[in-house]
Amino acid sequence: MIDLLAHAKAIETLYDATATVYGIKNGGAFEGASPNLNAKYPDMVTPVYVDIPCYFETESAGAVGGDLPQVAMKYTLICPDTYDIPEGATIKLSKYGHESGTYKAGVSDHRGSHQEINLQEDRLVVVG
Repeated sequence: MIDLLAHAKAIETLYDATATVYGIKNGGAFEGASPNLNAKYPDMVTPVYVDIPCYFETESAGAVGGDLPQVAMKYTLICPDTYDIPEGATIKLSKYGHESGTYKAGVSDHRGSHQEINLQEDRLVVVG
């Protein structure tokens, strides 16, 4: 059986970035933020979490065919399991004090010691 606390501490050594998570506040609950809402109603977009320690993983998902083959990228956010990051939330990543990009959160996969969230690059979002 895996010692989740020891595993979480080992994962924490990878964290070299921070994430700020934005969502749409609907009553008392936070929901995912769509790029259209972000652009049209930026005052509705609220930081849910600020400076979450994380690791941002990128990997090539292979070449996509066509006249000019393009390499598809897979983005994964790895962070502590204690945060409830809604699907569709807007995530701004920072590494070494510099913004590293804006992404949309997929479904969070809670692993007990950490969580992994597939991200989609989001060039339409305007937040903060």
